[in-house]
Amino acid sequence: MDQLDENIVSLVQVLNSFESVLTIGSCGGHNNPTDGQWEKGTWYVKFEIDESPVGWRTIEFIAWAINHEYDDDLTVFFMPKSNPPWLNKPHKALCWTIEGYNDQDPNALADFLAMAKSDFFSFN
Repeated sequence: MDQLDENIVSLVQVLNSFESVLTIGSCGGHNNPTDGQWEKGTWYVKFEIDESPVGWRTIEFIAWAINHEYDDDLTVFFMPKSNPPWLNKPHKALCWTIEGYNDQDPNALADFLAMAKSDFFSFN
């Protein structure tokens, strides 16, 4: 976690607490962004989810938590992302991102997801 931007660590930890999630990239936003960095006030976490029943349940849960329950201002988004298939191995083109804009606090989202996971997430 030493290589992560400080403001994104809690969100990465919460996402990695789901057994089917593997985070693969993130940026917490920077005052003077260089290649690949996002501007201050924006951030993202990119991750893969196992192709399994637990993975599918995790996608459903995160989509509900973020897109339905968390952000009334529509400045935090959970969505699929994909590079062109010819740049990826079969079944490795799709990944997922959570993106925040307009100075949304990724730590507040991390707290919300941890609470929602504790209260509502199960695989039964």
